[in-house]
Amino acid sequence: YVRTASGGIRPYKWVALGAMPPGLTLSSAGVVSGIPTTAGEYPVAVKVIDSASSQVTGNITIKVAAPITIGDTTSTALTLVERQQFSSVLSASGGFAPYTWEVLGAAPSWLAVSSGGVVSGTPPAGSAGEYLVALRVPDSAGTTALTTLTVTVQAGSSVTIDSPPSLS
Repeated sequence: YVRTASGGIRPYKWVALGAMPPGLTLSSAGVVSGIPTTAGEYPVAVKVIDSASSQVTGNITIKVAAPITIGDTTSTALTLVERQQFSSVLSASGGFAPYTWEVLGAAPSWLAVSSGGVVSGTPPAGSAGEYLVALRVPDSAGTTALTTLTVTVQAGSSVTIDSPPSLS
């Protein structure tokens, strides 16, 4: 991430006056880089010095999100029955909410995944089997997690009604 400044005489030199988030550094060119190790919101005092030695201090806030975690295995594994309507809600945590759920590639035509993470539909007769649906879950900051939704469809029971014998 590159910080910017304006005014004065370029080039600028950036200096962090306070502690940076664990795992991150601020270069003299104003580039924040590294691999953050601890989630949180970090206010950092900085000083910017131009080539004429004029300087200004200010504060920046660096937000470090925890990785996005997709719910447990029960939320990404569904067992359904043919011809029975279903609805289930996927869950995510970490990152910066809200999350947007997206299907990657193809999903069965009877299965819908809303951007809010609601999975719904009605598997038709003859659809028994296992389906793998790839999902992408970006948060509001653009961090993305990927997961696979495993959908197992069991055969539904069928009922046969015999015709009564005809009376003649």
